[in-house]
Amino acid sequence: MVNDSSDGTPWRDRFAKRLGVEIQATRKQRDMSAVKLSEVTAAIGVPLHRVAITRIEKGEQDVTAVELVALAVALDTDWAQWLSRATDGLEVAGTRSDRAVLRMLIDEVNEQLDTQRHNLFQAEQGPQQLNIPDRYRERLLEDAQRYRDLIKSLEVTRDRYEEDLKKLDSGDA
Repeated sequence: MVNDSSDGTPWRDRFAKRLGVEIQATRKQRDMSAVKLSEVTAAIGVPLHRVAITRIEKGEQDVTAVELVALAVALDTDWAQWLSRATDGLEVAGTRSDRAVLRMLIDEVNEQLDTQRHNLFQAEQGPQQLNIPDRYRERLLEDAQRYRDLIKSLEVTRDRYEEDLKKLDSGDA
C-alpha cells in the first residue's frame, strides 16, 4: 500500500470517504433525500439506487465519473469542486500529486485574475461614469495601471503553471 495514513487507511479509502462527505453535504444542503436524488439521477439517464447513494456517501462504494457528474447535475453543483476538496491535502505517490497541485494553483490564479479584471474594469469605468473630483479620478487611473500590471504578472504565473502541467502530461518533466 502506498501513502497510507498513520492509521493504515489506504489513500483511496480516505478519498472515497471525503468525496462521499462532499456529496452528502451538498444533498443535505439542497434538502434532498437519497430517494429523491435517486429519482432525479434516473430522470437524467443515470439511475442510482438510494442504497448506492448512501453507500457512496459513506465511502463504501466507488462512484464512476458518469455517476459523479450525474449526481452533481442532479444537485446543481460543480463536481470538480467536490474532487478538489476531496483531494485537498491527500498524499498520493507519483506525479498525480504534482498534477493536482498544479491544477489547484492554476484555479487559484484564475480566480485572482477574475477579481483583478473586475477591479480593473471598475477603475477604468469609474472616471468615465462618475462625477468625481480630479484627484480621485487620477487615483483610479493609477489603480487601473497597477491592476493591469498585476494581471500581466498573474497571466505569466498561470502560463508557467500550465506549461509545467503540459510537461508532466507529456512525460517531459
